[in-house]
Amino acid sequence: LNVPSHIHQGKDKQILGPSSGKLAYSWGLDGKTAAKLDVTATGFAARLSHQDVIKVSAVQSTLMRSMETNAHPVADPQTAVGADSVPPQQQLSFSLTVTAISVSLEDRDHQEPIVKLEAQRGTVQGTQKGGATSMRGEVLSLAITDTSVKESQYRDILTINEEADTLVHFEFSTFQRTAPDYPGHEQLLYLRINQPQITVLWRFIEEIRAYIGSFQQDHPDIARTFSSPLSPRSPETTEERSKTAESKMKVKIELHHPFLIIPRSSRSREAYVADLGSIEVQNTLTHVHEGKSEWNVILQQMKLETVSSQGNRFSMLEDVNGTARILMTEFVGPERPNADPELLVEVDLGDLKGRMTDAQYGLLMCIMGENMTERRVLSETESAQSDKRSSIKADAVASTLEKTLKTAADLSHGIRVVSKYCVRIKRLNVGLRLADSLDVNPEDATLMVRLG
Repeated sequence: LNVPSHIHQGKDKQILGPSSGKLAYSWGLDGKTAAKLDVTATGFAARLSHQDVIKVSAVQSTLMRSMETNAHPVADPQTAVGADSVPPQQQLSFSLTVTAISVSLEDRDHQEPIVKLEAQRGTVQGTQKGGATSMRGEVLSLAITDTSVKESQYRDILTINEEADTLVHFEFSTFQRTAPDYPGHEQLLYLRINQPQITVLWRFIEEIRAYIGSFQQDHPDIARTFSSPLSPRSPETTEERSKTAESKMKVKIELHHPFLIIPRSSRSREAYVADLGSIEVQNTLTHVHEGKSEWNVILQQMKLETVSSQGNRFSMLEDVNGTARILMTEFVGPERPNADPELLVEVDLGDLKGRMTDAQYGLLMCIMGENMTERRVLSETESAQSDKRSSIKADAVASTLEKTLKTAADLSHGIRVVSKYCVRIKRLNVGLRLADSLDVNPEDATLMVRLG
């Protein structure tokens, strides 16, 4: 399968390279034999320009509208028993297998790829009968690559640890309220994510935000598709919110040792590395009819380290354990029908023991001064200053922090959520030490002060 896009400057522009697929569908006319749908795709690789994304979105909308009409398959006239004789309780089993998929997105101005998404071995299997659906699947690996700059030390924005066998496993089920085995909720989602490695570069985040924003003026529907979780909510009546709350979904998410890398800059090997340990997230449906969503989080074995330019790693915090409670009030009630949602976050940590040298603290300041402010294209003067910079002035850090807080405030205002936070630490024992560089073991550094 080869899919050309529009003719660009007299030539066909290829957006999808050679791929292959297989679709098999079978069903029984007796109403007892389970229908079966199997889809397999191999070697899907696409490169989408700004205009290609617009066209793909239009095609997707057309296909979704066409699928709204539920047509029965046409049977052999000699054996047909009529379309109406196929009962709605007939079971359908389905499977989807994608061995490899790769999608590159180009920016509008330079027509160069800014991000590449790759997935390996994705499978989904499930059954559907009488309005109830059950499916499970997994993704072997998923990668997001920063292709906007070539000289970056951190092109892998998302990848999987080499020791992990599968990145994502999920199970999803729906239930009918009238069924005898109704568990008390309409949907059930279980998600397990195993050892993802995520790099945080503010420059890349801004690149993606600018890419999404490039659709905002002429194609706001595409922008909403990319950023729907953070889009401002549309006004709803109390009745509409209540109906939404009635649809209950039970969710359980397990994250096993996700790694978070926060480098000093795109060109520096110095970085903070956080092993977030084991994280378990579950929601409770006790207050769902009151318009409240409650989530409980268990945190175990979290760890924070620094990495020097020579590759030396030293721990700052180890074996951090705790719990968190997140309560989201989506609507208040008839007395305040147009009130904004309220978010309450409570975090309880156990013993917090660690050490920090002034060099490690300096790295934190450099991250705020460099990672948070770098851009894709620098002038020669700015580039020279960036290469020579070895320390950050306090006023520059304060200015960066002020801008960061303003960005967070603007985001909070955009999604219209009133937030409250509370963090409790059972016992604190942190030593502040003196060290010349990140290559000095904090245990060997001179103790300056201990906070307890």
